[in-house]
Amino acid sequence: MRRVAMFLSLVRVSLSLYFALVCAHVYAGQPEVSFGPFVPTPMPVVEEMLKLANVTKEDIVYDLGCGDGRIVIMAAKKFGARGVGIDIDAGLIEKCKESAKAEGVADKVRFIAEDAMKSNISDATVVTLYVLPNAMLKLRPKLLRELKPGVRIVSHNYSMGDWEADKVVHVNVDYQRTLYYWVVPAGVAGVWRWKTQLNGKTVECVMRLKQEFQKVSGVLEVDGSECKVTDIKLLGNEISLSAVAPIGGKEVKLSFSGIVSNDTIKGTQVVDGVKSNWNASRKRISIDGRWKWEAKTPDGELRGELLIKQGKDGMLSFVFLDGDSGTELWDWYVWGASLRFSAKLSSGKEVTFRGLIEDDRIVGNVKCDAWGGEGEWNAIKISTR
Repeated sequence: MRRVAMFLSLVRVSLSLYFALVCAHVYAGQPEVSFGPFVPTPMPVVEEMLKLANVTKEDIVYDLGCGDGRIVIMAAKKFGARGVGIDIDAGLIEKCKESAKAEGVADKVRFIAEDAMKSNISDATVVTLYVLPNAMLKLRPKLLRELKPGVRIVSHNYSMGDWEADKVVHVNVDYQRTLYYWVVPAGVAGVWRWKTQLNGKTVECVMRLKQEFQKVSGVLEVDGSECKVTDIKLLGNEISLSAVAPIGGKEVKLSFSGIVSNDTIKGTQVVDGVKSNWNASRKRISIDGRWKWEAKTPDGELRGELLIKQGKDGMLSFVFLDGDSGTELWDWYVWGASLRFSAKLSSGKEVTFRGLIEDDRIVGNVKCDAWGGEGEWNAIKISTR
C-alpha cells in the first residue's frame, strides 16, 4: 500500500510539473514575427491616419514598427499627443530620438528598441501600424488582449483578416492607399438581466448575447416572451440594440443604449414609448480551469482537454491538449462569455473552435477548411486548477 501511495503521489507531482511547464511555455510563447523592412509612410498619409484616429492632446499614440518615428513625432508636434515608438532596429531608434529632439518634442515621446510583440502596450489610447499582412494577423490577438475597450487602431494598407474594420478610408498619395480603422470592442457576450416597467407592472428581461470581434447577436426574453435582438451596434464600450417582443397580443418595441463596464451596462431604455434608466448586470463566469472537450466533425469524433490559466497579472494563457501532447496557443480571444481559438490537431489539421460559456459548460462549433464544413463541440470544466 505504501508503494502504491508513493506511486500515486509521484504521478500527481509529474502531472503538476507537466502542466506548470506547459503553462510557463504558453505565457512566454509568442510567435516569431517579421514586421518587414522599413518603408516610410508618406507624410500626408501619416496626417490622415492621425486624423482618422481623431488624435488629441489627451492621447498616447503607440506606433508598432515605428521606423524613423515620423508618426509619433507628428502626433506630438501637430496634435499635441504623447507618443511611444517601438522598433526592433536599434539604429532606427537612435535616429528617432535625434529627430524628436530636432522637432522639439523629445519631452512628449519615447522610443524603445525592442520586439513589439513583447512590448507592454496597455496604456495606449491609439495604435498605428504599417507592417506586413502576416504580422497584422499575429498582432491581432495581442491588440485585443492588451488594449482597453475604446482604443483606436489605424493601419496603413493592411487589414486584420476577419476582424472587419469599423471604417475604411482611401487616400490618394502617389497611388491609392487604404487606411483601416478599428475600435477595440468591449466583451459583451453572456447572460444579462434587468427589470423594466411594462403595462404598469415590473417585468424581468433576460438577454443572451454571442460575440466575435465587434459583431454581436442574441435573443431577448421579456416577461416570458422571446424575440431576436436586432440593430446591435458595439463601438468600444458603447452598445445599442433593439427588439420587438410579442407581449399581451401586441408587438412591443424596445430599444437600449448604454456604456459597458465589466459586468454592468448603464444607459437608457425605451419600452413601448416610455423612456427610463437601463441598468443591466451580467452573470459572472469563470473561464480559468481545466476543460474536457469533445467534438463531432466530418472527420469523426474528437476528444481532448483545454487548460486555461489566469496569471497574477490577470492575463490568461491557453494550453490545448490533444492526445498526449500539450500545445501552446497564441491565436485565442475571449469576449465576455464568448471565446474563439485556433489549434493544430495531432492529425496536423488547423481547426478553429468557437463557443459560448455558461456556468461550467461551453457549447459551440468547430471549423476546419480541410473539412469543407463545420462540426459541433462542447466542453465541461473538470477542475478549477
